[in-house]
Amino acid sequence: PTWTNKRKMQKKLHAEPAGNTVTFRCLVNGARPISVDWYKDGEKILKNDRLGGYKFRQKSQCIVLETVILSDRGMYMCVASNAYGSINHTYELDVAERSAHSPILQYGLPANKTVYVGEDVTFRCKVYSDPHPHMEWIKNIEINGSKYNPIDNSPYIRQLKKAGVNSTDADLEKLTLKNVTFEDAGEYVCLAGNSFGSTHASAWLTVIPVLDKSDVEKNYIQSETHYLIYIFGVICFVILFVFIIYMCNSHYQNKDPPRLVPIENPDNIPRMTKMEQPVMLYGNEQAWRRMCLPHADHIEINIQPDLQWELKREDILLHERIDEGFFGQVFRADLIRCNGGRKEKIDAAVKMLKNTRTEKDMLDLLTEMDQMKRIGKHKNIVNLGVCTQNSILWLVTEYAQKGNLRDYLRRNRPSEMQYQFTNPDPNAPPPPRDEPLTYHALMSAAHQVARGMEYLSQKKCIHRDLAARNVLVTDEFVMKIADFGLARDVRCNDYYRKQTRGHLPYKWMAVEAMADNIFTPATDVWSFGVLLWEIFSLGGSPYPGVKTHDLVRFLRSGDRLEQPQFASSELYRLMRDCWEESPNRRPKFRQLVEDLDRMLASASNVEYIDLNSPCEADYLPSDLDSEDETESSRDSANATGEDSDSVFEPIEQ
Repeated sequence: PTWTNKRKMQKKLHAEPAGNTVTFRCLVNGARPISVDWYKDGEKILKNDRLGGYKFRQKSQCIVLETVILSDRGMYMCVASNAYGSINHTYELDVAERSAHSPILQYGLPANKTVYVGEDVTFRCKVYSDPHPHMEWIKNIEINGSKYNPIDNSPYIRQLKKAGVNSTDADLEKLTLKNVTFEDAGEYVCLAGNSFGSTHASAWLTVIPVLDKSDVEKNYIQSETHYLIYIFGVICFVILFVFIIYMCNSHYQNKDPPRLVPIENPDNIPRMTKMEQPVMLYGNEQAWRRMCLPHADHIEINIQPDLQWELKREDILLHERIDEGFFGQVFRADLIRCNGGRKEKIDAAVKMLKNTRTEKDMLDLLTEMDQMKRIGKHKNIVNLGVCTQNSILWLVTEYAQKGNLRDYLRRNRPSEMQYQFTNPDPNAPPPPRDEPLTYHALMSAAHQVARGMEYLSQKKCIHRDLAARNVLVTDEFVMKIADFGLARDVRCNDYYRKQTRGHLPYKWMAVEAMADNIFTPATDVWSFGVLLWEIFSLGGSPYPGVKTHDLVRFLRSGDRLEQPQFASSELYRLMRDCWEESPNRRPKFRQLVEDLDRMLASASNVEYIDLNSPCEADYLPSDLDSEDETESSRDSANATGEDSDSVFEPIEQ
């Protein structure tokens, strides 16, 4: 006899997971009759030799082993013979034990997509599973304006694709949407399950409008027609720019050096002359500007004390300087207060200006004092008092023993996730960790900050610099929002347009704030979304690899921060709501407090974050974060200063 198809028998080693069905074939041609016998490890195989038996197919000349187990491993030989001789072929079978775990999804899939209206889009989801997985695609939807069923709090979903009679694994691993519309935008989920459990991953589809064909053709014709005009305009602009630079240099060379404001020094407090009319420290910036004499060597100011907030200089004992920023410095201090006839000592931080700061810096500090007084007291807002008499201009705040929230999160990562910013000396021991982080603790921090911002929004105050670095953490794990240096009062209007040059934290700002310098309560909501991302990335740096001058284009193209490693899908949806391009579609802080309160109630206090799991994120801070970033330090009430991760880019009008 001879083999019918020798090439199909070239594969000699067959490795199969336990539970699969294995078939060995020995197709032969030759003079009949032909007998085919099977042997395992040299012993002839009988039908009932194994648990479950062997199945012989005489017509197809094969042997079938159903539901193989470890004992089925071995060498299987078929011997075909007739009256003229015999031939044989040997197969080796290796049976592997199955892994007892739920399906594994390839990291990064499915990926977020941004497409134009009318285009096609495909999501991919690669599944690894020992038992054959069940796969399906679903989309989270809203019904009557709600994403959750009020009865059991389960999300509303629409099933898009699942296994069918003729479907293959390759078909199920991708989801294609044809001719997408704005209604197709949203979150898409790849769900895979087997006998050991289920796994899911989600991606967001962003749909953006596209110019119609006539507009595109019109723009193309105009660009071709006016090409030479554009070139001429660029040349004129360059000439004008060079001329302006030349005139500015000439102007500043002939101008007197800027007048410096010698504000209080803790070691040497200079005396200031008093103005004829006292002014209350509760007004606006224009009023304070009128107090500054334009050609005086010193600033002359007399501030009427507000007894509710004013602290006596002799009750404040300064200690070491704990921070120094671009505008001023912060000292640790003891505040002595009388409580029921007994004196008590309060840990405090005193913020003051440097000796060499300008009039603008003093006005900013007065603005921050005024904001703190107007806002009033709240558990999640930092406050204490001011000291403005006897030539002193001090802002006194509560001292947070655990520092700011961002550094607290980074400090409490495991050793393998610590970075150079926390320990510049590689030979020095790592900073001490406070306590193991729990998911409940992260949710509590987010909930407390949301409550503080809800209070600020009720007071018609826009913070404009909400970030983890500006949230303080006390020994009792109370979050306190700090640093109102950029805050503005919007009691008369619901928005504030920045008119002057300055430095603002680009990577925490909403699109409209970066593009148009317009700040509303909705821009603080956007910043809160970035703060949530910082919390659940354990102090990560937002927008890794994105240049600050490309940020507006990046966001307007529909791109957003990826889901941080320790955030649930529900929490990431909340972040995405905060990052809606339209301010009117973003939630209010009242809604955020309600959502986070519900999530906090379902979080377990003993549910420790698995910080030893592999960290796939690329948002972890390092010394090489964005070489083009402009670093500018601003004082904060927590005496922690600014870091290399924060981005303060100048905005000009």
